[in-house]
Amino acid sequence: PLLPSYRSQFTASVPLTRIRDIAHRNDIPHELKQEIKHTLQNKLHRSAGPEDLVTTENLLNRITAPEAQYSGGFVSEFQIFYRELREFFNATDLDENLKELMEKREPRKSSFPVLKEFLDLKRAEVKEIVQFEALVNLRREISDAMKELEPGEVMQRVRLADVQLEKFSFVLLAGINNTTLKWATTLHAMSLAMESIKLSGIQSVEAGSILPELKHVSKSDPLRVKAS
Repeated sequence: PLLPSYRSQFTASVPLTRIRDIAHRNDIPHELKQEIKHTLQNKLHRSAGPEDLVTTENLLNRITAPEAQYSGGFVSEFQIFYRELREFFNATDLDENLKELMEKREPRKSSFPVLKEFLDLKRAEVKEIVQFEALVNLRREISDAMKELEPGEVMQRVRLADVQLEKFSFVLLAGINNTTLKWATTLHAMSLAMESIKLSGIQSVEAGSILPELKHVSKSDPLRVKAS
């Protein structure tokens, strides 16, 4: 039988209560209260999604900027909320599980540099499209390596990491979607997203058919692409 697990990686703190309290603080301007209420509190209650991480990160960068003069208590609470939200979307556990795979040289020794590249880029100040390329490359490596694994503890660890990578891909796609990109980069992001869908085993045949079409279109003249 399948039993629920109460291990830390299968539980997540719920940050909805904290953001409600933050939105009602008396030590922040009214305009900021309204912004937090409408762009985060209401949005999280209505339809929480990975794009909320991007909104939160942008707000955090603003309130912690050198010229910002917000109270220490407010900043501290918002930083805690950001950490909780990352845990809510499994963005924190992902790092820990990938580091564990690196230490154990799993799923195979040749996976180590691919794992390291993704983790390095994930922590670096680079564009989301670059991080997404590394993520899909890692998922490609994991998918290939899984074919050599026997059912057991190693396969379970690797599969869990791949599921978390899949979830984190939506965080990166939300960031890419909120960025003004050239047509070639947009089509490249779409190709990577389609490959990620294929790697997840969702409509693999259809995704495999669409993928070469996207790659072909991305090489076409930009004006022709825009017209189509």
